[in-house]
Amino acid sequence: MDAVNSPGILARHPELRWLASVVVAATAIVAVTSYVSDSFRDSATLSVTGPEQLVSEVRAPHLGGYSGTILAKVDLGLPPALLLALERELPYGGALLGGSHTIRYWYANEQQQRIAVLEQNDEQDVFRDGTSMVFWDTATRTYERHVVAAEQSGLPLSAGPAAMLTPPQLAEGILAMPNDVRSTTLRSGDQVVPGRPTYELVVVPESPQSLIGSVHIQIDGRQAVPLRVQVFARGETVAAIDVAFTSISFDPPQDRNFSFAPPPGAAARATSLLPTENVRQTGSNWLQLVSYQTTTPVADLIARTFGPTMRAVKGKWGAGRVYSSGVMSVLVTKKAQLFAGAVRPSVLYAAARKR
Repeated sequence: MDAVNSPGILARHPELRWLASVVVAATAIVAVTSYVSDSFRDSATLSVTGPEQLVSEVRAPHLGGYSGTILAKVDLGLPPALLLALERELPYGGALLGGSHTIRYWYANEQQQRIAVLEQNDEQDVFRDGTSMVFWDTATRTYERHVVAAEQSGLPLSAGPAAMLTPPQLAEGILAMPNDVRSTTLRSGDQVVPGRPTYELVVVPESPQSLIGSVHIQIDGRQAVPLRVQVFARGETVAAIDVAFTSISFDPPQDRNFSFAPPPGAAARATSLLPTENVRQTGSNWLQLVSYQTTTPVADLIARTFGPTMRAVKGKWGAGRVYSSGVMSVLVTKKAQLFAGAVRPSVLYAAARKR
């Protein structure tokens, strides 16, 4: 039976859940630096004179909370079989790694957030309230409870793709980079949300080794909140990642939106948290990589999961198989090391040689 299509591939090999973390972290450049300010500004239209001033406005502390509906479109060029396996085995947000999805988002402060992924007949929620984090799936009527460190801002990377695919989260990861590694242009933006004028920042990596061609960030002209983020591969005119608010309210959400009480018939389930404790991060900014030391059987299984899209490669660094498409590259070595990033394969080879 084909390894990808056999039931429970990720359940039998929990290490493979790391792939979901790598896919988004390597592509969106938000593995470490992302965080959402704990407040929002209530002011008249911003007076902006240049791109770096607007960057400062976006990253400055703000007052209040907000909530809204987000449309997330993701096309990383991943093999369909891999997307199917991730969607089937990652109960909270695995489907977000491909296709178009609607998300509801509530934000009160860095320790009170909620994300709801809305599908046609069901809903998947991630609740953060203080040090408590709960996952809830209406389709299976199962939930998980976890403890989050008090100093952890927002939702942790281990919560998976749903924790990362919001405009403020993605924008902060990009704008946190120093201005000497990016070229930033300011221009008038589109009305992402009706009635809310925007500015647009176009951010271009200085490094030719990055697979990202540009990032377009639409910013609310009154609140300095990112409303839309688009990540484009080099030479492409269709975004690989496109997340945008379709509606937003800056009225503070009520506390009840962040608490969860199991409904009758609900059952607790085993953890589905991504195992990120063994994921190493090297490089910086656009050339940030994530790596993972696994076992030969699991490394071989990952290569088979990618199928023919992973080609055999070798060099002074060793030998293995590499996948590169759009804004993402993944290298699996014969030493059972995995490297991934939004970089050209040569950057992965250089990292493998150092190991």
